[in-house]
Amino acid sequence: MPSVARRSILFPAAFAALAVGVLPALAFTVMGINGIECYTIQLYGTSLNGSQITHTRETVAQRSDGSRVEIRERPAPDSSGEWVAQKSIAFASGMVVEIHTDTKAKTTITHDPNGHEWINQRLDAVDPASDCTKNFHAKPWAASMVLEGNEIVKGYDTVRIRFSQPNGDVVTEWRAPAFGCEVLQEDRVMRNGTVEHKIPILLELGEPEPFYFEVPADYKELGAAASSSAHPANHRPARSS
Repeated sequence: MPSVARRSILFPAAFAALAVGVLPALAFTVMGINGIECYTIQLYGTSLNGSQITHTRETVAQRSDGSRVEIRERPAPDSSGEWVAQKSIAFASGMVVEIHTDTKAKTTITHDPNGHEWINQRLDAVDPASDCTKNFHAKPWAASMVLEGNEIVKGYDTVRIRFSQPNGDVVTEWRAPAFGCEVLQEDRVMRNGTVEHKIPILLELGEPEPFYFEVPADYKELGAAASSSAHPANHRPARSS
């Protein structure tokens, strides 16, 4: 297996809100097998609705073989200080595993990796070659997209894009071509008045740590199934050379 360079920037949570990108833009992308970007991103989210504040963590990790994991975490309701997670792993083989740490349960779905639905989901991903404005179908990924220029976020060049969602939310995203046009920062103003801000606390180019793709053997399986219609995670197709 070819070696893949690794570059990481870790921002302690206590200083993440104060960190400002002052390093020169990093114009490279770390590629793995078949030219697929490999990286790990973790965002810390704060939502404010009146006097109510909630916190979240979101992690995206993608391997050079195209396998991808998305993790959404929130504080446990028992005030223990622990976090509970919903984790979705889409392996390049076509197997998708949904994991819930609060109930210690998992659901496994097997897709045909050469099936129409699986391939179309991969083509729906944002194409870095389009300056993060189009998917691999060469179509805009948001109908109301407004480009607001380029900005540096924690040392990486990003494209700032604002758009409105059908539910009335107004979203501004900072997407980084070096990370496959993943979101490195996000502001969201919701219809109900809630304001959400997400900032990066971990940015790492290179193969993700293996533990992100581990499936707990002792979790209860809620129902393995074969499927051609369920949506896999949004990992990207291989680049043509």
